[in-house]
Parts: sequence; structure tokens; C-alpha cells
Amino acid sequence: MNHFITYSTVRATDVFIPANFPEIDKEIGMIKAQVKGPGNADQCAVMISYFKDHSIRADLVRSQAAFVKIILSMTTCRYIEGLFNASKGNERFRNGFENYLSVKLAE
Repeated sequence: MNHFITYSTVRATDVFIPANFPEIDKEIGMIKAQVKGPGNADQCAVMISYFKDHSIRADLVRSQAAFVKIILSMTTCRYIEGLFNASKGNERFRNGFENYLSVKLAE
């Protein structure tokens, strides 16, 4: 059984519009509450890689160990994972979504 939310609304021609997915901001807020400050580029890479592919590069695991621990403990990011899963066939949507996640974590 999948632990993420299933989206069926991402079509091949869709672009990521944050207002259409308000749950994403809530989940980013939960991550940011534990980070205590703006995220850096490596933390963004960890977050995106984990929620997108359930993998994290070994060098990032070493250099961002505390953040990796936070991400791995996040059992409530079902919307982020679900949106990555639903957008597998739409690279433009995924790029916009990844950019949005990076900007929001870095704020």
C-alpha cells in the first residue's frame, strides 16, 4: 500500500502552479520548522532526491547528516511524494515543482 497521496490531475501538458497544491506549503513548513533557518543547496538536493526517488547520494548523507535524519523522519510528506509520483511523465512540471521546493526551503 502506498503511503503517499495519489494525484491524478497531472497531465503531460500541465505546469506546476503552487496555488493548486496548498498542501505542499504545509509540508515544507513542517520541514523548515525543524531546520531552524533557511535551507542550503545541498539540503534542497537531499529533500528533492529523497521525496522524488527515495535515494540520497552518499556524499550528501555524510555532509548533511542532521538534515538527512530530519527528512528520513518525515512521515507526513505524503503530498510532496505523491506529486512527484504523479508527475513522472511531465518533466516541465517536475522542474517547476523542484524549483519551487528549493526556493521555499531556502527562504
